[in-house]
Amino acid sequence: MRTTAREYPVKKGREITIEFLLEKAKAVTGNGETNGDHVTCVIPGLKFVDLHFNGKNLEVATEADQKHSDPLDTVRIFNKLIEEATGFSSKERKKKISKN
Repeated sequence: MRTTAREYPVKKGREITIEFLLEKAKAVTGNGETNGDHVTCVIPGLKFVDLHFNGKNLEVATEADQKHSDPLDTVRIFNKLIEEATGFSSKERKKKISKN
C-alpha cells in the first residue's frame, strides 16, 4: 500500500504537545498511542494515521485500507481529527491552501 503524507497549518496560539495529540486522537477515533514524538491511531478505512507536530505544521501520514466499504465515514472521521488537532475546519484549511 502507498503511504500519503501531508502538512496542515495550525491556528496561532494553539499549543500542540504529544499529550494534546494523543487526547484528540483518542477522543475522535477511540484509540491512539505514542511512538516517540508521533501519535498513531486507526480510522475505519485507514490502516494507520500518524500525527507529528514539526513546530509549525501538523504532519499527517496515512495508509488506506482498500477493504473498507464506507469512504464517506472515513473522510468525516479524518476531517474531525484534523480539525480537533489544528483548530481549522476542512473549509478553512481549503481556503488557506488556495491563498498560497
